[in-house]
Amino acid sequence: TLLQRKEWTRTCLEAIEQGAVGRGDLDAARRQLLLKHADPSIRKTAARILNSGPLKARREQIEAYRVALKLPADEKRGRAVFDKLCAVCHLPPNGQPMNGPDLRSITDRTKDGLFSSILDPNQTVDASYAGYSVTLADGSALYGRVLSETSNNLVVRLLDGSDRQLLRREIKTLRNSGLSLMPEGLEAGMNHQELANLIRFVQTFERDDG
Repeated sequence: TLLQRKEWTRTCLEAIEQGAVGRGDLDAARRQLLLKHADPSIRKTAARILNSGPLKARREQIEAYRVALKLPADEKRGRAVFDKLCAVCHLPPNGQPMNGPDLRSITDRTKDGLFSSILDPNQTVDASYAGYSVTLADGSALYGRVLSETSNNLVVRLLDGSDRQLLRREIKTLRNSGLSLMPEGLEAGMNHQELANLIRFVQTFERDDG
């Protein structure tokens, strides 16, 4: 994809800085890919251009959505929000592989618990879903989670759900971001009511509903 090669990534960032591409045109996953890129110079540029902001500002953004916990919610409308923002990883169509945990495995289905899981995914990171930045010998960059590894190769599941098998000799660097593969910033794609509906849907989710 466009963001897998450094020169294309820098071109993309320049286009955003110049206004040719809007910041809102980047989905949350691609935004995180830029902010956690293996190349330090790209990370620094992305942080400056995308205005990721300090931790305090992020906390304020999250807390501004807490009013959603007091709103009446509709699980059917929540399904529509889920399909738009979450299904690609948690319930992909046509038997495609999941890139996020099965929602049935969620143990804390309280409103507060789901609020934190959705808007602050890095508060608690499951090692199985930690994001890894991979730089290949040819200069391309990948971001995803490690499914399996041996002394000779490893398999990375990318953001689009596809799996990439890599030989160790192809890999220049492999870095655990320490962050969840689930991106921050999902609230940008929904209002308070939609978040309330989404939380209600996840609370009542059963696989047969999908």
